[in-house]
Amino acid sequence: MSPPTDLGADVALVTGGSRNIGLAIARALRASGARVCIWGASDREALDSALGTLDGGDEARCGMLVRVEDEDAVLGGFDEIQARLGPVSILVNNAAIRPEEPLETTTRAAWASVLDVNLTGAFLTSR
Repeated sequence: MSPPTDLGADVALVTGGSRNIGLAIARALRASGARVCIWGASDREALDSALGTLDGGDEARCGMLVRVEDEDAVLGGFDEIQARLGPVSILVNNAAIRPEEPLETTTRAAWASVLDVNLTGAFLTSR
């Protein structure tokens, strides 16, 4: 296995970074030296817990509740990251939701929420 890349000059944003794959990615980026901000949608406790697993202090990491499907929240989130850590140079679009019910009983509103978070959220953060 090759040694980790030095990302000390980079600021990374990981959406959906408070658990599972997103948190693993955030940890790997932080271990490679990047300053990392993780976004979660609504669970402050999970976000704070995840943030506590990332090495470094406030100059190296941050966590924010940002709904990626909300354009104003995304723009404000990027402004806050820049003020705290610097401009984002690495973006990991990991935020996603899925219906918890079978497709046959999934409502159109539930499907619209999936598209908003999974697709529109990726569009808004990438733009």
